[in-house]
Amino acid sequence: MERPEYLPADPVYRKKVFILVLLIALGGILCLTVLIPRLETYLAQQESDTALNIVKYILLIILLIPALFSLLMVRIAIRTIKQGQFPPEGFKVIKDTRILYDAAAKAKARIIIAIALLLFIMCISTAVFAYVFFNLLA
Repeated sequence: MERPEYLPADPVYRKKVFILVLLIALGGILCLTVLIPRLETYLAQQESDTALNIVKYILLIILLIPALFSLLMVRIAIRTIKQGQFPPEGFKVIKDTRILYDAAAKAKARIIIAIALLLFIMCISTAVFAYVFFNLLA
């Protein structure tokens, strides 16, 4: 059986991803223009220990997002290694994607794992650094 060379884009999935990215961008703009100034005002009214604890928790929540994304990347890479194909079977793409097989797919999976681990380590190290830094301030 001949293996396909390209995985065609899924237009429904592309639309969902576009809407998700648009919502994230609008959420970011909302945070920058409305929520952060309100948070600054609220923190200025709090005692320093309380304000510091609130900032710690916000930073933790912010760092969880890329850490979870890195775990998703590792999951995709493991599926790629097991199947010997990138993108893995059943995977939806937003643009026509050339399918890599065997050694090329496994090499791409190892690169994805390396990037994911780097991202995860940066999230953890930033959290540890921030924890130490905030404790020095307290």
